[in-house]
Amino acid sequence: RSDIGGAERERDKKIKKGKNRNMQKNTEQMKLENNQIEVIVNYHGAELRSLKKKATDQEYLWNADAKYWGRTSPVLFPFVGGVKNKVYRYEGKEYPMNQHGFAREKEFTCVEEGTEKLRYRLMSDEETRKYYPFDFVLWITYELREKEVLVSWEVENRSGEVMSFTIGGHPGFRFEKEGEQKEDYELYFPENTEFTATAVDLVNGTGKPDQKYRVKLTDHTLVLSDQLFDVDTLVVDDAQIREVWLRRKATGQLYAGVRCIDEFCSFGIWSLPKGPYVCLEPWAGRCDDEGFCEDISKKPGINRAKPGECWKKQYAILIG
Repeated sequence: RSDIGGAERERDKKIKKGKNRNMQKNTEQMKLENNQIEVIVNYHGAELRSLKKKATDQEYLWNADAKYWGRTSPVLFPFVGGVKNKVYRYEGKEYPMNQHGFAREKEFTCVEEGTEKLRYRLMSDEETRKYYPFDFVLWITYELREKEVLVSWEVENRSGEVMSFTIGGHPGFRFEKEGEQKEDYELYFPENTEFTATAVDLVNGTGKPDQKYRVKLTDHTLVLSDQLFDVDTLVVDDAQIREVWLRRKATGQLYAGVRCIDEFCSFGIWSLPKGPYVCLEPWAGRCDDEGFCEDISKKPGINRAKPGECWKKQYAILIG
């Protein structure tokens, strides 16, 4: 294949060489701020690494403590979750793929910078085509709006064939005070009185769409505990969740949450045992179903971008 992004990569090199007024002493990070919040974003994975309220200096995002989970808010692309046996199929050929894809491990280029907006780009190359045979550009934008961070994804297909993919967010929220546990918080779903969750195979990490269970809420609220995650991830399909918050149990105060601006077919809620954090994850697609072994284009929940098409989704990270 010809390197269709060669000219843009040359521009990327020049951008990276230049100085940037918002760049931190750690040159791998950039900062945005308005009068209420400030955020820090890494070039690596275009990952949001910090979200603070300026009035209190309170940090809301998980600190990537590897004792529990060594990430903060990775972007999952071109796959959310795992594929069966770490292999997927496209046009009769098998390709290896690790859990959650490869974008979170790649260096992005910042192509647009403002006081309250950053835009990053990742382009396919010879290496990515070894395990994902499409020419693509992934754009990730962070924009501040009062006490919200608007997250925008654009997936541009520069291939000559339809491109299949999933993409998801994985923001982790730390608890406010040292020593707090899950029992100090609850999950609040403003638009739900109940929902149906999909079971997960704990050995293979695949979904079991034939095994669903009903989750009843009390006044739109679900009790938070380590036991909630005995099922691994609480996986909710069929675009049932549009907004969810971590809320302080003692006071009823909204702490941090996620709102889906566009429709997301799946949503994940996850934490590790004793971990002082919870991840609220909007997903456009998810892991393979148990037993799925067909072409990737036939995967339930898959997104498809036609040649030349730019697919878009948005969600917002919120603080109380």
